[in-house]
Amino acid sequence: MRIGILGGTFDPIHYGHLLAAAQARAAQQLDRVLFIPANRSPLKPAARAATAHRIAMVRLAIEDCPAFCLSTIDVERPPPSYAIDTVAALQRAAPNDSFVFLIGADQLADLPHWRAPEQLLRLVPIVALTRPGAAHAPEAAMSQLSPAARARITIQEIPAVHISASAIRSRVAAGLALCDFTPEPVVTYIARHKLYTQQDDGDRA
Repeated sequence: MRIGILGGTFDPIHYGHLLAAAQARAAQQLDRVLFIPANRSPLKPAARAATAHRIAMVRLAIEDCPAFCLSTIDVERPPPSYAIDTVAALQRAAPNDSFVFLIGADQLADLPHWRAPEQLLRLVPIVALTRPGAAHAPEAAMSQLSPAARARITIQEIPAVHISASAIRSRVAAGLALCDFTPEPVVTYIARHKLYTQQDDGDRA
């Protein structure tokens, strides 16, 4: 199978994540998209919600989408979560499948600072998702990668969705509705477990 890897903090998961996965699946002819909650990202602040809550919310958000699957491969390893370790573990577990690593185009600026980015790109191609009209790969960051590595990066435009995890957390703290931001089962889960009831300033995917 041809499988997309979509990692993130998912704090919480929202419609932006789901639309990106659906658009990437169609454009890249993927059989399946794996949603992989990070244990702890080395380049981002710690998640607000506990790992078990973030996993539960991803499971609820994708339960009606047969082509979307939850993988807990990152949270089963000690933190921090490195993309190259995730990809290598997935390839060992499914050597007959091919993988595509999905990221937001804004993450390209940090890509040279990831662990072993050149080796990562030898293992798996990267598809960077961006909204129409947005700037593509940042030249300064891309110039730090070899031509062979840059050739393994594809920019794919997807419809713009102005939703962020931090906006959802802010709405929860303000007592505002979430129905247009994340699936109803996730809304119910957040309310039941009283998640994000205090304001924060971070923007974690």
